[in-house]
Amino acid sequence: MINCDKGVRDGKTKVEKIFEEYIYEDKNLAELNFHQIPDKLKNEIISKVKNECKKYVIGALYGDTNGYLYEFFNASEYINLSDEAAKFIKKNNSIILGLIKSELIKFYNNVLDNIL
Repeated sequence: MINCDKGVRDGKTKVEKIFEEYIYEDKNLAELNFHQIPDKLKNEIISKVKNECKKYVIGALYGDTNGYLYEFFNASEYINLSDEAAKFIKKNNSIILGLIKSELIKFYNNVLDNIL
């Protein structure tokens, strides 16, 4: 079973905590749309989030599946699917896409419920 909680502590994801760190330093950031954040700061945030995702998403899934699905190379940011994983994805493509769409709809509905 894949453990999806590795990047979550105290009920918050690492991404949320990264944003909170920046907002703590500059309270005005909480009022801005992400595209309104100055480019230099935005790139710094993106870089930090990307590095955390490598550890907590790519690395965790790799470890939880004992490397069966793919191999990855952090330095070059390259992922190579195993032959079996590629066959499975091709064979079940429509089912996988349906599940992704369903989860996205649930996610967006939840976001909208919290906004409105």
